[in-house]
Amino acid sequence: MQLRATNCLTLLLVLPAAHDCRRSITKRPTKKRGDSSNAQDLTINWDAVHTAVNMCLFPPIFFFSGLYYTDVLSTFVVIKAYDHFLKGQDRQTGSLSRGILTFGIGAIALLMRQTNIFWVAVFMGGLELARSFHRARLPFVGMQEDSQPVRSNAHGLASQLESAYNATKAHFGAFMKTVFYWCSTSLLAVSIGNPIRVATRLWPYIALLLSFAAFVLWNGGVVLGK
Repeated sequence: MQLRATNCLTLLLVLPAAHDCRRSITKRPTKKRGDSSNAQDLTINWDAVHTAVNMCLFPPIFFFSGLYYTDVLSTFVVIKAYDHFLKGQDRQTGSLSRGILTFGIGAIALLMRQTNIFWVAVFMGGLELARSFHRARLPFVGMQEDSQPVRSNAHGLASQLESAYNATKAHFGAFMKTVFYWCSTSLLAVSIGNPIRVATRLWPYIALLLSFAAFVLWNGGVVLGK
């Protein structure tokens, strides 16, 4: 009974963790950091509350909260990893302590479930790279509907993808190739143009991937003990 109570308590922790994530996502940017951000923190974000309650009542999570299993604890750790990622969106450069904490939370998530490598390393690492791309605002060569190359910056990516979709919506395969091309070339341009920025922000996720690869080689498989 005491072991099963562990997941019940963890489910209660998922509620504020999910609330903080949703609140960070929907938080309105402020021009001055110390100006109106405190007022936003004092207001109740009902969208965040509704999202958090929905996550806790999600049938698989709610069902496993009555069992001694890793699903609920794994969900909580992954949500905290995402919350940690969101709280770093105002930082222009990565710090060593923050990177170590990112790696530590990711390692704990992997101890809960090895498949969490996708969420804590691949997914969040990709988001971090995209965030570096957004901040770098490097110019790249784009293609308009008349197939003439034009110079643009990172902020024009969304409008160009929309133009590409309108031009190729009848051919979804061609549209997906266009999206893949723009994303690949844009992220590659950021990596080459800002190696120090990218390295200081991505090293925790790269370290997680390398650690996971070393574990798989040592263990002989993904599942612990196999």
